[in-house]
Amino acid sequence: MRQHLRLGHELLQAEWDEKSERWEIRTSEGSFSAQVLISATGVLSDGFIPNIVGLNEFGGQFWHSSQWRHDIALDDKRVAVVGTGASAIQFAPQIQPVAARMTVFQRTPPWIIPRNDRVYTAKEKRLFADAPAAQRLDRLRLYLQREGLAFLQVHPGLMAPLRRVALRHLNSQVSDPTLRVKLTPNYAIGCKRILVSNDWYPALTKDNVELVTDTIDRITPGGIRTAGGTEYEVDHIIFGTGFQTTTLPVADRIIGSGARTLAQRWERGMRAHRNTTVSGFPNLFLINGPNTFSGYTSVIYMIESQVNYVLAALREMRSRGAQVMEVTESAEAHYDAWLQHRALGTVWTAGGCDSWYLDAHGRNRWLWPGQSFSYRRLTRSFDVKHYRLASTLRVRSGSHP
Repeated sequence: MRQHLRLGHELLQAEWDEKSERWEIRTSEGSFSAQVLISATGVLSDGFIPNIVGLNEFGGQFWHSSQWRHDIALDDKRVAVVGTGASAIQFAPQIQPVAARMTVFQRTPPWIIPRNDRVYTAKEKRLFADAPAAQRLDRLRLYLQREGLAFLQVHPGLMAPLRRVALRHLNSQVSDPTLRVKLTPNYAIGCKRILVSNDWYPALTKDNVELVTDTIDRITPGGIRTAGGTEYEVDHIIFGTGFQTTTLPVADRIIGSGARTLAQRWERGMRAHRNTTVSGFPNLFLINGPNTFSGYTSVIYMIESQVNYVLAALREMRSRGAQVMEVTESAEAHYDAWLQHRALGTVWTAGGCDSWYLDAHGRNRWLWPGQSFSYRRLTRSFDVKHYRLASTLRVRSGSHP
């Protein structure tokens, strides 16, 4: 594999050439040409820092948690943490013991459940080594547990038991009733990402930590001022405010037919047939495309399903001697309408929150609205009837081969 890898190459632009029927790819280290382009860049990569008035006037250092400043020591510093989502609950408990003071600014509290993590016993390890089937069975048990959570999220009326688990977790770790109220969400559990942590709540109860729920008004040279007029003096600001998720980060760099970028194609909302192919972008396959993320289990299972689908497509191209493959716009639109209909009434669209799963119109553009094995079943075979295949551009623009 090493001979085929090009590490340290940033994609600058990939453009479909109508004449050669190939993708012309320009990177930071040179240019390439390919018949097929597979984009597997993911989405949670470009950190989002909100445009707060006065940020550039701040006298200390600020950064997004995904671009961690390892050169800055936080010992005995006054640190502001902006955000209380999946990023913040990972790094804030590690900062609390060393910081002189940690001020956490929260807009919306997350639902948090216990980690329930444990070390496998020596006896269990011996069993798994002697009987690999037992290990596979244990893995299947864990997988089915997560799939059960997917069923609850698709049927939010059944989420009450999980909500009780989260509230018990909060009540057992936070004794201060005022703080407990601040940390209790007012939306349905599962509407936003359900977080798993055993050390977030305890960190917030420490004497050197303050949770602020007042809206941030502006950044001052010496700290953060809230809408209520209180100013909090801090030395550094760390943003745990999520990622740019309005579209795939690479969408501005992929140019399809008619010199149209993928971002322009998605101006009215991201969509892809089988979450993988887009009309107007021949021979392009997206891994981690729209509606492939999971709110309950590992995305790796979804990625493997997509890879199987892409391989089936490539085999179809080879067997038919096709140079070009492109999904029809009608198939793409029909599939997206089916997906959005399935998403109606789920906890993600009807849970009473604003999450990165939804676009500006309230449509679910990121999560698969069902259980992961249903997507595996959907992508097990390649639905060639929804594609135009051709050996030349002339044939493709005319009749089917």
